Amino acid sequence: MDKNLESKLSAVLDLIIDGAKDAAHWTLEQAPDVAREMVTAGRAKSVFAIVAMASIAATCAWLARRALRKAEADQASDSDWITAFILGTFASGVFAIITMVTAYESITVWFAPRVYLLEEAAKLLK
Repeated sequence: MDKNLESKLSAVLDLIIDGAKDAAHWTLEQAPDVAREMVTAGRAKSVFAIVAMASIAATCAWLARRALRKAEADQASDSDWITAFILGTFASGVFAIITMVTAYESITVWFAPRVYLLEEAAKLLK
């Protein structure tokens, strides 16, 4: 091979290696900030999900209670209020269970952030 070509190839390879080293160094510098931001985002997401599900469960419970009071006031002559009470109670229970599951999952974000980061990394690799 020509000496000139070898020197140019060597220079190009040196530039590529230096670029890869710089990228790896930059990634290592940014990793703590990225991890902190991921944990913060996970905490915000978990709080939002718990508040949303708890609000829906409370609304369903309030509607079920309102339907029961209407049914009692009408002396249960209207079966629509009874049906609304049953559906409201069922929906309230379902959303309460979903809220508990969401709260259980968010415990990882709050009390074991490293485990949360490993789980998120595993999701990204899948």
